[in-house]
Amino acid sequence: MEVGSDLDLEQSRQTLQYASYDATLRVPRCAVLGSDCDSSYLLEGRGTVGPELYAPNTVSGSCADGNSGAFHVSESLDGLKVATTNGTAFAPGKTVRVEARVYASSTNYRYDVLDLFYAANASDPTWVRIGTYSLYFAGSQTLTASYVLPSGASMQAIRGRFRLGGTAVPCGVGTTDDHDDLVFAVSGSDTTAPTVSLTSPAAGASLPTPVTLNASATDNVGVARVEFYDGATLLGADTTSPYSFSWANPSLGSHTVTAKAVDTASNLASSVPVTFTVAPDTTPPSTAITGLSDGARVATSITLFASAADDVGVTRVEFYVDSALIATDASSPYYVTWNPTGISPGTHVLTTRAYDSAGNVGVSAPVAVQYALDTVLPVITQVAPAEGSVLSGSAHLEANATDDVGMQSVSFLVNGSFLTGYLGNTTTQPWWGTWRTFEWDNGPYQLTATARDTSGNVSPPSAPINVVVANTGRRYARYDSVLKVPKCTGASALCDSGVLLEGRGTLSAGPERNSPNSLSISPSCMDGEEGNYRAQGSIEALRVTSLAGGVFMPGSQVRLDVPVWASSNYTLYLYTSNGVSPAVWTLMATFTTSGSGVQVFSTTYTLGASPVQAVRAVYRSYSTGASTCAGGSLNDNDDLVFEVGQADTTAPGVWMLTPAQGAQVEGSVNLSATAADVVGVNRVEFYDGATLVGLDAVAPYAVTWDASAAGSGAHTLTARAYDAAGNLGTSTAVNVTVP
Repeated sequence: MEVGSDLDLEQSRQTLQYASYDATLRVPRCAVLGSDCDSSYLLEGRGTVGPELYAPNTVSGSCADGNSGAFHVSESLDGLKVATTNGTAFAPGKTVRVEARVYASSTNYRYDVLDLFYAANASDPTWVRIGTYSLYFAGSQTLTASYVLPSGASMQAIRGRFRLGGTAVPCGVGTTDDHDDLVFAVSGSDTTAPTVSLTSPAAGASLPTPVTLNASATDNVGVARVEFYDGATLLGADTTSPYSFSWANPSLGSHTVTAKAVDTASNLASSVPVTFTVAPDTTPPSTAITGLSDGARVATSITLFASAADDVGVTRVEFYVDSALIATDASSPYYVTWNPTGISPGTHVLTTRAYDSAGNVGVSAPVAVQYALDTVLPVITQVAPAEGSVLSGSAHLEANATDDVGMQSVSFLVNGSFLTGYLGNTTTQPWWGTWRTFEWDNGPYQLTATARDTSGNVSPPSAPINVVVANTGRRYARYDSVLKVPKCTGASALCDSGVLLEGRGTLSAGPERNSPNSLSISPSCMDGEEGNYRAQGSIEALRVTSLAGGVFMPGSQVRLDVPVWASSNYTLYLYTSNGVSPAVWTLMATFTTSGSGVQVFSTTYTLGASPVQAVRAVYRSYSTGASTCAGGSLNDNDDLVFEVGQADTTAPGVWMLTPAQGAQVEGSVNLSATAADVVGVNRVEFYDGATLVGLDAVAPYAVTWDASAAGSGAHTLTARAYDAAGNLGTSTAVNVTVP
């Protein structure tokens, strides 16, 4: 399935046929036989949304569109196009490309899907599904697919159904479903036989076993299959080009073979016969160890690679160390992992042996390697981000790492804990990763990295880099081990549970992380454990969004979106709580699912005054009424906690840059520091013990200290950073000596 422009296909044709509305069929129709057919503007919009001309544009008006939403805000199927891939007229057996122009909702595009169908008779359609396709982004886009035109009536049809949730059926009842048909002319029956010829083996050839038969075949419409015969005996068939058959055990002696091609209309053609002789195979394969030279040093597990070739075919390659078999590989590329642990240090000889199906053996030239234990630790230096950086969004992490034998991987750590679940290249040079800071609380952090070499030696952590995370806007929740629910820390404009609530309970195919994700831990609030994931209902996520776009504040209007996996007879209850200690739940909205698949339900409400608030979704099967906790065997209960903006209470981060720890200084000494804050640094003060040396209000922060006047002996230097709200952050002390 592709998403993109149809410009390349347009340019390959001189003309494009646009459909006209057919009042009898009640759909757009291309009445003249051609190579393509486009609905043009006739399908733009959906039902009364747009509106769509001549809605619903389904054969005989058989399937109505949903009328919820607004034009190019919610879902619509705006156009259909069908064209042969080779530019010739529509005919049975030809491959055609279908293009569907859709508009996907910015809120729900992840759950929007397109179903495509075809019918061999447009007047009395029986719909056959081509496929179901997901969306890649919001807004206008083109989805494409292909299928082979069937034998049928002179007028055939395609149908697109663009839906939010539900199942892949030709006609649905979703409130935003859009169904559209396009009818086009197709030519009559095919009576032209294909052409076929054997391309190998050559006539008169003498071959060992197995023997591969190859053929080429063409047809004016399409080749259905090519059959291979030894005399009158069918050996096998191939349905895709290039057409071939591997004859494993032909008898020794003379054979006469033919190929027969059958097209999509069952027309048959035979090739010219080819006679050849099957003779015994006595030629051994050739083999060699690759990527490793004589004298190479080996300190840990390595991958041994080998090449192998044979006039008939290699069946396996064996790997030997000092004449002892260590492993066998039966498929190319040939390689094994050799762990030399347990053998004596020194010289060891590697060889390979290749076998063919006749039992012939080829032996490689030996390669002598030197094995020695590796005890040298790798060396690592983290180079990005810079000291004192203020990070947001996806932050780039980078490190330099070297080793005397070979590097295996690099790990990045945040405050001493390994960073997991991020994208990056941590197994090959250059070493880098991506830290999804929006999943972390705002504030100061310390970054380090460690390196592991191919022998398993691990370096000590790199020198720490101090940074500050300061995200605004979208926030993904993290699991709060105290509240036992997902929580967004720090006021933002959106709090999203991400993947933390997907699934339900401990279902084997879709267990919910940290189930039950409820502030009220009691039997009545546990998730149901029966059913199957995405067969029965489950809550997939909770998202709270500021309607005005600013950070959450008391009195702000927000929208709660709840994607669920819909199943029949489910009811969704949505609650809010102005505070979490304890939570006091207020029912906001009630929804009932229809059909199955992903559906999204939304409601808006006003935030209370509490600095920590929560929402709850209760999803009940065969509900008997609203309940803040539903403990049924198929029910799901999930909470999301988030913070609401109050006064700024986050202290700045500050770090001394000069002088160095333990330095001996005298005379005029430059004291410098870096500082960062989630809002902004107001000033940085420098102290000798409790004595203020000076302050700087503009980065880079620095003052001059008269060390001689301060007196001989030990001195403790610190930097203090203040933000506009008066929050104070103090650096780690730097101890120096004045002679």
